[in-house]
Amino acid sequence: MSLRIVGFVLAAMAGIALFAVGGAYQMWPLQIAGLALEIGCLYAGWRWFARQHKPPEIKPAANPAWSMRDQPPPADPGPRAGKD
Repeated sequence: MSLRIVGFVLAAMAGIALFAVGGAYQMWPLQIAGLALEIGCLYAGWRWFARQHKPPEIKPAANPAWSMRDQPPPADPGPRAGKD
């Protein structure tokens, strides 16, 4: 397991623990620290997820269709279905 994943999981668990202890003992600085850790973990996880599932780049075609307007149409390939 990657060190980055272990750090992420430990930070998330520490954030939950800080938030819970801060709430139990009514210590708002601990609650804010725990909440900040959780928000940071959610942000980092979302960034990682978005980077992993990025769509592939669209490569331009070797012979794009717009350049064919100056060329003659291709020869008739023969009869087509539905055409009389």
